[in-house]
Formats: sequence, C-alpha cells, structure tokens
Amino acid sequence: KDITIYLDSEGNASIIAADVDDGSNDDMGDVTISIDKNSFTCNDLGDNTLTLTVTDEAGNSNSCTSTVTIVDNIPPEINLVAPFEVQLGATGNVSITANRINAGSTDNCSVASIRINKTTFDCSDLGENNVALTVTDTSGNRAIGTTVVTVVDNMAPTITSCSPDITVNSDPSSCEAKLELETPETADNCSIAEITNNAPEFFPLGATTIMWVVTDISGNEATCITVVTVLDVTAPTIICPSDVMVNSDPGTCVATLVLETPETADNCEVKEITNNAPEMFPLGETAVLWVVTDTSGNIATCEQLVTVED
Repeated sequence: KDITIYLDSEGNASIIAADVDDGSNDDMGDVTISIDKNSFTCNDLGDNTLTLTVTDEAGNSNSCTSTVTIVDNIPPEINLVAPFEVQLGATGNVSITANRINAGSTDNCSVASIRINKTTFDCSDLGENNVALTVTDTSGNRAIGTTVVTVVDNMAPTITSCSPDITVNSDPSSCEAKLELETPETADNCSIAEITNNAPEFFPLGATTIMWVVTDISGNEATCITVVTVLDVTAPTIICPSDVMVNSDPGTCVATLVLETPETADNCEVKEITNNAPEMFPLGETAVLWVVTDTSGNIATCEQLVTVED
C-alpha cells in the first residue's frame, strides 16, 4: 500500500516493511516481508518507489512496489536579533536587509528564502517600527517573527545663511530701535520644527547679540548669531537763556555773575552742559558758548551775550 510519512525535526524519517504491507500471505504458512529502503531524509522529499518482497517458508518470493511520499511540514525555527536602532542619513533615508534582522534561523531541511516586510525607512518612520521576518523552507513551510527597529535622527539642522548683522539708528524721539530681523535660511534631512531667537522687542543703544536656535522635529539644534547695533545720532535740543546786561561790580571794572543754565532735552540722556564763560566778565560784550553733550557724544550749542557796563 502507498503511505505518506513526515520528516522529524532533524530531517529524518524511517519505516518498516509492515508499514507498506497490505496483508501479504502464503497458503502454506508464514511469510517474511522486507523492503529495499527504510530510511529517508530531506533528499527524499516527494514520492519514492519502494519494493516490498514477500518470502514464504519454502523460499518462494514475490514482490510489488509501493509509493512512499515524504513530507516536511515542520516550519523553520526563527532566530531574531534584539531590537536595534538605525540612523537616518543626510537624505532622510536608511535601508536594511533581511540579514540585519535574521540571527541564524534554521530548518530541519533547508531555508529557501528570508525576507522582511520593510527594508527602507524615512522621516515618517521616526520611532519604533515592528519589522517582520519571514523564513520559508524548501517545502513552503513558513515561520514569521518580529523585532523592533527604532529609527532615529541625530543629524542637526544646517543654517545655510544666518540673519546678517545690522546697524540702525534709534527710532525718532527714542533711545531704542524696533525692527524685524531676517529669518535665517535653514535645511534639514527631515524637517524644521521651529526657529527661535532671544531678540528683545526694543533694541537698546549699543551692540546686542542675538542667538538664533533652529530645532528639527527630532529635537536636534543648530545655532547662529546676529549682532544688532543701535546708534544714537540725534543731537540734543537746547534753548539758551536770554542775553544778560549787568553793571560792573562796585569798585571794580568787571562783573561776577552766575548764568542761568539752558533748557535741554535729548532722546536718550544729556551727559553734560558746559560753557566758556570767564570767572569775571570784563566791560563790554562777552559771547558765552553753551555746549550740550548727550551720552552718545552728540552735541548742540547756543550762544548767550553778556554785556557789562561801567
């Protein structure tokens, strides 16, 4: 009779003559049965023709053939690597092969193919990804296992052009300047999440260093610096006191007097008010030059006439 047998986990199978005998007999007594092949391996997969020989006590014999079908229904044994990370490249992509996942999967016969369900990753795959490994043997039995591939992006953004340094004058009637800075030009292998800076709403006089921070969707950062310099070029304003006419001091030919300070104003701050008045004013007219200087060195002047009569 024809039979089907299955290979074991070692890729072996065996039978005895009785397995293919379907009641052979002799009318004169007992018979002895034998087969020409009783051991099978992966090399015997499929149909095998065996010869069954039946011998009676007198030595007479007869034979017939039987088909023994060898089947492997044991799937491969999956062996996977531990979860691991892959790093996106400059183009935002990374690839792996099945060998990166497989850790020596085996089969009782032989492995025909090893495949994974995902070989390429990009920025949309950041984080953990379940990757399935399918191992198929030569009989079509399959085993599937999964491991975790974590996609990471450790590449910082690039700043191709930082906002240029800028020098501006303070706003009219102000000691500060308000301005909009040009946003840096940036690039990233994935995408930029945000661009921030520490710029104040109003820039004070002098140089202010602005730090730009460019952050991508993975939290990687790049920085650059812009220097904003605000100048005060506005001169102070001055209103001179009225001209003065005085008599010389008693018993002298000169006059001693304290001059009224001019009225001044500045968009920032007046530093000092000076004049060239002498300690004693002589007879006649003396032109007094008042000089107002602000903290940025801008000046304004006016002239006051002092007349001393005898």
